[in-house]
Amino acid sequence: MTTVRSFGTIRKLPSGRYQARYWYLGKQVTAGTTFATKTDARAFLAGIETDLKRGTFVDPVAGKVTFGEYAGSWLDQRPARPRTRETYESQLNRLLPTFANHDPSSITPAEVRTWHGRLSKSGLSWNTVAKCYRCSARS
Repeated sequence: MTTVRSFGTIRKLPSGRYQARYWYLGKQVTAGTTFATKTDARAFLAGIETDLKRGTFVDPVAGKVTFGEYAGSWLDQRPARPRTRETYESQLNRLLPTFANHDPSSITPAEVRTWHGRLSKSGLSWNTVAKCYRCSARS
């Protein structure tokens, strides 16, 4: 008896290996590797499905953009009035010199604390520093 998979697809490649694919945010995602057995491919898809349901899924494309690129798209996606947008841009301009070229997932809490400490000593008001810090947590 065959089982119909409700999440993802598996196909056998000419090499004899198996390729797993699934849909995420309207795009088909191919596993970063092929699998020796169909069972391994099924286990991979089951893991992805479980992660999605638990909310622990990490987008494989997420690490392919820098913090600067992400911050730019984040700002473009905000439905903000002109003054609010100006405020966000100002706050991001204090983040970007330090983090623009970083992979967002590689930024550590220690790096953020160091950046925050430097910003606190820069002569900005504590309110501005706090807003910049909150902006870093939103981005």
